[in-house]
Amino acid sequence: MNRKPLAEVKTCPDWIDLCHSAIALFMRDRDFTIDDIYGLVPQPPCPNHYGAMMASLKQHGAIKVTGYTVSKRPSANGRRVLQWRLQ
Repeated sequence: MNRKPLAEVKTCPDWIDLCHSAIALFMRDRDFTIDDIYGLVPQPPCPNHYGAMMASLKQHGAIKVTGYTVSKRPSANGRRVLQWRLQ
């Protein structure tokens, strides 16, 4: 069975397009984390959509990893998250 990578499964294309637009508009010339995106867009039907959206942007060369930081969200319990920058 051939499965598509999660980043290619577009169960919410409108939500993904909204995220891409928000990142392009608000994250220019600065590093950002997924925590920053949480505050810009409505919650998707499944939290895994965030990872799929970021993986898609990385796969297409729109963003690159610049480092790690500690998550600001209390629900993340201080875990490390990637820092990104638009290319």
